[in-house]
Amino acid sequence: MGIGSEPRLAYCRTILTILISIITVIDDIYDVYGTLHELERFTDAVERWDINYALNHLPDYMKLSYFALYNFVNEFAYYVLKQQDFDMLRSIKKAWLGLIQAYLVEAKWYHSKYTATLGGYLENGLVSIANA
Repeated sequence: MGIGSEPRLAYCRTILTILISIITVIDDIYDVYGTLHELERFTDAVERWDINYALNHLPDYMKLSYFALYNFVNEFAYYVLKQQDFDMLRSIKKAWLGLIQAYLVEAKWYHSKYTATLGGYLENGLVSIANA
């Protein structure tokens, strides 16, 4: 692996692997598995950042992905706070929400058989691809 190959960067490689895995799974949920109603609930759960809401409103197959995201973000933010004395939780939650909302826009286009304009596609893609 070309990114962070030194032994001292093992944690970086671990975080990148988890990050890529979570992004891939959530992207697949939005592209393939979720109904529009389920995807709106998942997006709402990320916006609320409330584990109890997720438990009560998400289908079982989405709960696992939500919990993975929730735990990853909170654990990574805690690590950065502990190591760097920097609270990044609000920023990282906002970045994830932007990504999830961009996925939802694409899902709404798909479910309504809407073909986005090039400008609309690029504008949304800037978020869904750049954040991923």
